[in-house]
Amino acid sequence: MNNNNKAYGFSLRCLRDSEITAISPVFFLDRAYLKNWLWSIKYIYLCKMNEALLNQINQLSEAEKASLTKQIERFIFDSRIDISVEESDSKNKSANLCPHCQSSHTRKNGFQYGVQRFVCNDCKKNFRYSTGMATVHLKKKEYLKTYIPYFLEGYSLEKCAKLTGICKQTSFDWRHKILAALGKYQDEQKFSGILEADEMFFEHSEKGNKNLERTPRKRGKSVYVKKKRGISNDKIAVVVGCDRKGNKVLKVATKGRISTKDADKIFEGKVESKPILCTDGHRSYEAFAKSNNLEHHTVKVSAKEYVKKGIYHVQHVNQTASELNKWMRRFNGVSTKYLQNYLNWFAIDKLIEESQNPLKKTVLLIAGAFTAYNDYSKIIDNYNILIRP
Repeated sequence: MNNNNKAYGFSLRCLRDSEITAISPVFFLDRAYLKNWLWSIKYIYLCKMNEALLNQINQLSEAEKASLTKQIERFIFDSRIDISVEESDSKNKSANLCPHCQSSHTRKNGFQYGVQRFVCNDCKKNFRYSTGMATVHLKKKEYLKTYIPYFLEGYSLEKCAKLTGICKQTSFDWRHKILAALGKYQDEQKFSGILEADEMFFEHSEKGNKNLERTPRKRGKSVYVKKKRGISNDKIAVVVGCDRKGNKVLKVATKGRISTKDADKIFEGKVESKPILCTDGHRSYEAFAKSNNLEHHTVKVSAKEYVKKGIYHVQHVNQTASELNKWMRRFNGVSTKYLQNYLNWFAIDKLIEESQNPLKKTVLLIAGAFTAYNDYSKIIDNYNILIRP
């Protein structure tokens, strides 16, 4: 089949339309006849290629055919997606909430560059449909639809930039603007039934900082580097919560050990249905449960106590923490400054992957995040608050 393809390809290369004028005076008297003959050759070639392609498809297994069908469907759906249209539709459905203060007391306030402008009656600030969204101020917005599939595949910043046709810095900025938009999914989570909660710790990382104020760490576990025992301020605490329905939240809490205030801040507005709380023996969760009138069950895994009354355990949250550790390894370390963004990604990664059209699902999530740009702009400020003594 390869030899046939080469032969057909050679015929077409020798008889391109651009060469008809040069060939026709020598070999043919009628230029129209030459054109008809050329298109006949092309038609025969395409028929042969279609026949060969169908034969190859028939040789595929059922699983491979299903995968191919899914890829074709994605290609068809992806070509119809318009990010600007999705953003406008999402804004209309939200009753034009103010991106600055989230107030619904807004009204129209003329046009700016042909685009409808609004004013908030509470904070008195003006805004447009695109204000506060992840795509605001993007100069190559049309490339974003090309960039997102590579981003979802987990390609490196450099590879995403090369495949999309943008520079590496733009690839970096787009990744974190998208991840800041995905954070809205976690903010909207509500827990019910049985809620499991636990904390995990990451090393404080200043990856990318060329002006460190401390001695750089060495890779691996060196016997010559003295390690601090226990939980110190060199560790960043991440609180992980999930219920039996699959709702989850992963939030950067503080340096060192968490407190009751950290638990209150992270689970604020998420336990209104009064779920049953299952945790380890940490006192902060006990105080949190008491202040919110939640039924609380302590499971002490360290004492080889795994399940209480057949249903109360922390196995789901421990599994989530294990999956997060494994998922983070592909990035070869993440700066603490951007750790929350990667937690946003992990929290919704499976939901996007299992959807019929991952690109459209991602675009809808981005279009529905009206404070994404503000969240992206506050990354540095939030990091400074976190590491503040």
